[in-house]
Amino acid sequence: MIHTQTLKVMSAVDMSVATSNGLSVLAFNIALCSFQAVWTGTSPVGTLQIQGSNNNINWSNDGSTTAVSGNSGNVLIKVTSVCYDYIRIQYAKTSGVGTLNVLQSCQGEGALGT
Repeated sequence: MIHTQTLKVMSAVDMSVATSNGLSVLAFNIALCSFQAVWTGTSPVGTLQIQGSNNNINWSNDGSTTAVSGNSGNVLIKVTSVCYDYIRIQYAKTSGVGTLNVLQSCQGEGALGT
């Protein structure tokens, strides 16, 4: 049976900070995943990066970065293969200020990790 889980992994994150990490989520039984980022502010510019880890300490980038720009906007990032134990999203600032919120939706079989 396929299960879905949606979590708020970044809530009202200050986009003027150099680097912000989202909540680390145990990727147990997760097959597919997406992150929906929504931001507002005064010309925030930066990147979003999906990261994976097998020990929840050392993180590696998975895929390419997604650009964030404009006074407000949103983007949906799909992860079609999850082959690590933990997953998170990271925001890296280039310039500007704003507020960032990110929802993560996961699908998989059995009980999903949190």
